[in-house]
Amino acid sequence: MKLFMQIRSFRNRLTMFNEDEPLGRLALAVIILLDIFILSVIFGGLSSHTEQLTSPREYMPEECRDVFIDRNWIESNKLDRLQDLILRDYQQVLYRGTGAFEPSAIARMHPVCQDFYNQVRIISENAGLKQLFISRRDLQTRQVQAGQQFSRNKSVYDTSLLENIAGQKPADLEAVKISMKELTAELEAIADKIAALDVKIEQEAVVQQLWNIIKPGNEALRERMAHDLRRFERIYTWRELVWQFIFLLPLFIVFYLWHTASINRQKPVQTLISSHLLIVSLIPILTRLIDVVLDLIPRQFFRQLFEWLKMLHIIALWHYAVIFVSIAAVLFFTHLIQRKWFNKQQLLLRRLIKGACHACGKSLPAGVNMCPFCGADQFRECGHCHEKTYAGGRFCIRCGKAIAGSGKPESP
Repeated sequence: MKLFMQIRSFRNRLTMFNEDEPLGRLALAVIILLDIFILSVIFGGLSSHTEQLTSPREYMPEECRDVFIDRNWIESNKLDRLQDLILRDYQQVLYRGTGAFEPSAIARMHPVCQDFYNQVRIISENAGLKQLFISRRDLQTRQVQAGQQFSRNKSVYDTSLLENIAGQKPADLEAVKISMKELTAELEAIADKIAALDVKIEQEAVVQQLWNIIKPGNEALRERMAHDLRRFERIYTWRELVWQFIFLLPLFIVFYLWHTASINRQKPVQTLISSHLLIVSLIPILTRLIDVVLDLIPRQFFRQLFEWLKMLHIIALWHYAVIFVSIAAVLFFTHLIQRKWFNKQQLLLRRLIKGACHACGKSLPAGVNMCPFCGADQFRECGHCHEKTYAGGRFCIRCGKAIAGSGKPESP
């Protein structure tokens, strides 16, 4: 009960200037705008603060996982994938002035990934090799375009040939045939040029060194890297939480101390503002705690629990538990909502405010003492002054004392 009283008192401080003066709508709107602004600044600062940590994606980037764990770089596509990496770095240098292989970023990586990216950086800094990759990409683009044009011409040629066989007026088959021959010759020439570039690129010593780094067959290295990544992700979850709390908790403590001092010194404006800031600083703290709980419990606890239940062939117990816990939760929250927010006294107060009958809830004509719909008396006798007062009210309209059974404590 004391906890609910404290929560209610704090809630009142969010919308009241003092005990007798409610906060104006304009002032409340200004304070809410301040809340939104401070909350956005907190989340922005939290993001910048967290970026100082090395994330799992920075520790082992996607391309590194692709090469060493997923083994997606194979003989038939590794040159294309290397080309994508090199030209991505080239585009970033053009538009941002910094490449994708900055030494500071590479220093955060797993040692194997460092070797890989350092070698790719050496290749990307070779102007001659970079130009070979650009030429290769341009040829591949033209190859795709010429192939699409050839497919369209072939479709036209086949259709016209069928029309000619059927005795209909065909299109100019000779022109289409000449175009297809020219495109075929161009595609063959492009393929030869790409093959020549491939040979030239493959002969470069820096490229051969990269192929030696990523050569397949080292299963022990693959398992070690997968193990290192899983371990880093587990540690990072807690490290990130602690690091973010280092940023969030000082703000919360400052706002809490300010709020407490404002109440003690009876500073209504400071109490109002500090109450809102206390809630604002609490939101990211609760958000991070919920994220961690939702991240760890499903991944760790439930996975092990399911394995144990399946091993014992009693997985049905999990479904029974979900059913009974759901029913218990609904019972608890239904009881809480009904007893605290939608109880009989609250219903009577809402009906009294709307000028409705406390018994049937229908709107009453002005000045009536008895409900014309159900006949209920709208007044009852006060236990203190024995005068008539509203049946749904908490306090007597004559003596001002709390009415027995209204949910309010008796006045001294």
